[in-house]
Amino acid sequence: MVIAVERGLNDIKKYLEYIGYTVVDGYSYRGAIDAYVYENMGFSAVDDFNSYSQSISQSAGVLIVNAKNKTPEEIAQILKNRVYGENINFM
Repeated sequence: MVIAVERGLNDIKKYLEYIGYTVVDGYSYRGAIDAYVYENMGFSAVDDFNSYSQSISQSAGVLIVNAKNKTPEEIAQILKNRVYGENINFM
């Protein structure tokens, strides 16, 4: 699984690499990704990301994960389950 991570989320990037994910820079990488982890992305960045991801494949789904107030372990669990919310057990 290829995970794009916003710059500055170094602890999350290192942890995801440690547990075996392929982690790429969320700003400069232009290949296909399975998920995007961000914390401070503004609306213009979301628009740019949506335009870019739609150009890759109309059928591919990209999980977009807000890392704010989440541990690297919680992010990994979200990626594993491909979903997050109040009812997710982070064990």
